[in-house]
Amino acid sequence: PRPHTRAARLEGRVDPRISRDRTRRLRKVASELRDRFHERFQGAKVQVLAEDWNPETSLYRGYSEHYIPVEFHGPPGLRGEILQVTLKNTREERAVGSIELQASQKK
Repeated sequence: PRPHTRAARLEGRVDPRISRDRTRRLRKVASELRDRFHERFQGAKVQVLAEDWNPETSLYRGYSEHYIPVEFHGPPGLRGEILQVTLKNTREERAVGSIELQASQKK
């Protein structure tokens, strides 16, 4: 625990090895639940706010309306736009998708 906090003054500390094991198991469960949640949207069309764009790779990153982190390729100028993205697959913590541009969005 952090010094000078109530937790630092408590007695009966959990053995660090047990604490690390519990943390590892919780992270594994969280990862499995996240993956299962993302899989529900495999092939689905979702709305994504294009937040970050890498001009070297033309890769955008953003979040769907379901708070799924998504990355997809697209042309410049879409940052800040809400785009329809078809989720193709998930990998680790982020889903990968492809956008369907409207004629007005193609540049």
